[in-house]
Amino acid sequence: MLGSGDTAPGLAAGRQVAARIAAPLRALAPRLCAAALAAVAVAGCAGQGAARLPPKSSPLSVPASSPTAPGSVAAAYTAYFPASAAAEAATPARAQVLLAPYAAEPYLGHVLSQMAAYQARHEVSWGHVVPHVTRVTVRGQLARVRDCQDASHAALADSRTHRVIPRTRGSARTSLIATLSRGSDGRWRLTSLAHLAAPCEPVPSPSRS
Repeated sequence: MLGSGDTAPGLAAGRQVAARIAAPLRALAPRLCAAALAAVAVAGCAGQGAARLPPKSSPLSVPASSPTAPGSVAAAYTAYFPASAAAEAATPARAQVLLAPYAAEPYLGHVLSQMAAYQARHEVSWGHVVPHVTRVTVRGQLARVRDCQDASHAALADSRTHRVIPRTRGSARTSLIATLSRGSDGRWRLTSLAHLAAPCEPVPSPSRS
């Protein structure tokens, strides 16, 4: 996850946060979300700033063949993170309601079960991540997103002490790949999210992935 010049502690830290990111999909999918990892949603394919969680009424029913489909996919992808953060702080029933507009089954079930597992270990997310979407590919009702995410301001914290757990800070070069599907309601939802081992470009470009 980190560059070859990183120290062993840094590598361990990056892997812990990456594991958090890739939790539900240890065979293909993650969750680099959680409590304060929330404020991250960009509206465009190459957007790089933090954004607010869109209201539930946000129109995402864009035809897959529309020129704006990649933008809708990117918006749906980045909106997942603040939604997941809000869900982590909610009751299990409320968490499912919060995440249902952003994640499809069976991925949604994996995320919810991983949240419960982390909470049982008294671990919560701290800080925030910043997605840098570098490529969106749309094929009919399916889409793929490449993200060079900055997780250097994110870590894990002990829910009992509210202190950051040592050596759990993430990497500024977290390479993620997500798949999404467009439902009958017109919304794009995550179906998988995986962490790639090799670090991505620190300053991503839409022309690279």
